[in-house]
Amino acid sequence: MAKKLSKSRIISGLQCVKRLHQEVYHPERSEISEATEQIFAQGNQIGEFACQQYPKGVLIERNPLSEALRKTKELLNNPDCPPLFEATFEYEGVLVQADILIPGKEGVEIIEVKSSTKIKPTYLKDCAIQHWVITGAGYSISRMQLGHVDNQFVYEGNLNYDGLMKKVDVLEEISPDLKQVPA
Repeated sequence: MAKKLSKSRIISGLQCVKRLHQEVYHPERSEISEATEQIFAQGNQIGEFACQQYPKGVLIERNPLSEALRKTKELLNNPDCPPLFEATFEYEGVLVQADILIPGKEGVEIIEVKSSTKIKPTYLKDCAIQHWVITGAGYSISRMQLGHVDNQFVYEGNLNYDGLMKKVDVLEEISPDLKQVPA
């Protein structure tokens, strides 16, 4: 049976080919430490804060992925499509889910959310893969942003997290990586 690639698997392969092999062919060997679990939980919480900035947004349920692909396409065909969380796309066997997708007249805006306080090279490759898949699936991207935690943010209470995320347009920065993605 052919194995599918996801953005996460491609990033794993770029970091270490052996890691990718283990993730694909021996996932039962994977051990997730308590520290890694905490990092995942923090990332999920930051993602939730980012989504709260778009109160009319719609979450695309991941299971099954075929339904997530269908629902994403159906919603994007609607001219009144709200922002989408976990919008799902596939192109040439590669699957991606955009953290936040904001539809617009000039194309879609993608915001990839990270819990880090700075942009890392891996995040740019992550965005390049998303860009390649989403444009390959037939959508024009008007803006590609990386949202990360602004370490200058001061929480003033009342569950108001406006300003927690700093968004940086990375469309130009990922251009060199876009050429390498198909390989």
